[in-house]
Amino acid sequence: MAQTLDGVPSDIRMGQLIGEHDKPRARPLWLPQSEFVEWLRRLFAHHRSAQITWVDPYMDDVGINLINQYGVPDSTYLVLTEHTPEAPLSDWPERLLHDWGMGPEPKSLPPSRIDNLKSACRSWADTAHGARLQVMGLPPDELHDRMILIRDAQLKPIAGYYLSHSLQRENGNIPLTITSIPDNGLRNLADYLDDMVARVLTAENTQTDFNFNPIIFDSAAHIA
Repeated sequence: MAQTLDGVPSDIRMGQLIGEHDKPRARPLWLPQSEFVEWLRRLFAHHRSAQITWVDPYMDDVGINLINQYGVPDSTYLVLTEHTPEAPLSDWPERLLHDWGMGPEPKSLPPSRIDNLKSACRSWADTAHGARLQVMGLPPDELHDRMILIRDAQLKPIAGYYLSHSLQRENGNIPLTITSIPDNGLRNLADYLDDMVARVLTAENTQTDFNFNPIIFDSAAHIA
């Protein structure tokens, strides 16, 4: 069975995206989270001057901190995650009364996944390592899989991996399953992700119900 440089079997079925319905699924690679971290470090170190897209609907500060720690200079890391536009606060009358000294302080909500992600992004902005981080929030139901797609400096897709689940603190004891995406499916996957991003950016200009900006963070602008 063919192996990639990173030790992951390359003979897998991608389903409808590449149309290989009859191809047998390869034996995947199971890694405890601690070993996945080392696998990710080697992956980033091997693919320099690359654009690496990490798709995870539930990405939080854990993944961002790993990119911050192991990201290499001259590479761009694009994170695509789920982000629901924020509705107006429902307790604004209580907050207003408190500001006027006419009521108790409303209870603070616990930090959300996106709050934690943004906090990790702000730490990235304080780190000078020459890599670029972009985080984009997509509407619910746009993202279903967890995967990493790697493109070279000319944006040609050269490697890709499916991950079994999100890398979150509560999943720390669950081994991750990593399966390589076959070479003949990488272009279709790249086009699919590009189309999805373009669609979300186009929708931003027509969004009227909420003040929704899909760009959660861009280290080039140092905003979060």
